[in-house]
Amino acid sequence: MRYTPKQELEQRIAKLQKRLKEESIDGAVIAQNADLFYFTGTVQRSHLFVPAEGEPLLMVNKTFEQAREESSLENIIRLDSLKEINTVLKSYGYGPLKKLGFELDLLPASNYLYYQNLFEGIKIVDASFTNTRSANG
Repeated sequence: MRYTPKQELEQRIAKLQKRLKEESIDGAVIAQNADLFYFTGTVQRSHLFVPAEGEPLLMVNKTFEQAREESSLENIIRLDSLKEINTVLKSYGYGPLKKLGFELDLLPASNYLYYQNLFEGIKIVDASFTNTRSANG
């Protein structure tokens, strides 16, 4: 059952992409539940990659079928291991990435360090403007 209309998700993502371009950020990885729901319509354990230009990619770690039922996004794939995220993004044509945004206002330090290792050579920057409190405006 889809809770958020596709057009609404597309508008929200377009606003985010505009902001990413303004900040010269290649893309953002969304992992916090509130933001996942805001941009995808689902809160399944997943990571949403929103490129500054192009279609977003929802990579689902758990409950893949439910994510497909709840979200009207086009590109939804199963991600068996978070260690594969960089390889998956490259295989979908996202890259080379130089600057990648994360919700650093909510991201635990241990997760930040983990992402730094996963995205070695890519500058991780704050994209906290993705959160629903400021993405509406």
